[in-house]
Amino acid sequence: MAEKHPNFPDVAIKRERRRSMTLKVSPQGDLILRLPHWIKLSDKRVRDFLKQGVPKMRQYKPPERRKQIHQPEMIRMWTMQWASKMGVVPGRIQLRDMSRKWGSCSEIGSVTLNTALYYVPHDLVHYVIVHELAHLIHFDHSPQFWATVGQYIPDYERCEAALNEYQSW
Repeated sequence: MAEKHPNFPDVAIKRERRRSMTLKVSPQGDLILRLPHWIKLSDKRVRDFLKQGVPKMRQYKPPERRKQIHQPEMIRMWTMQWASKMGVVPGRIQLRDMSRKWGSCSEIGSVTLNTALYYVPHDLVHYVIVHELAHLIHFDHSPQFWATVGQYIPDYERCEAALNEYQSW
């Protein structure tokens, strides 16, 4: 049975080899305090952390189970089609779980796309692909970069705003 905090019985304690505390909501909606081994539950920092975080986290509702819309092969194919249209050649295209970004492009031309794109509408996937490939032309976010993105995705600002709705996933 999971360890529980005496003042917060609905919070499961998970002790880990880590430096800081985090409070998470599991996919089932349970509150989990991830805690370093060396901190005691009676520590004032733990109590203060939970007093501040638990009320906020109790309001959180886990998202509905997401339905996968796109397959990895489809996203890779779209990336190659856009690369051809834009006249660029990515060094490598990979899809992986990324916790903070929708995509990235390295200086050597490696394009990495977040697997979360499997679950968002196709126009947003195309925007992320064009955004990352535009870095092969302008490796920054200069006005020239945004002009390049706008040349291929005229409503890119709407796409940026729409992607922010999915950030909480």
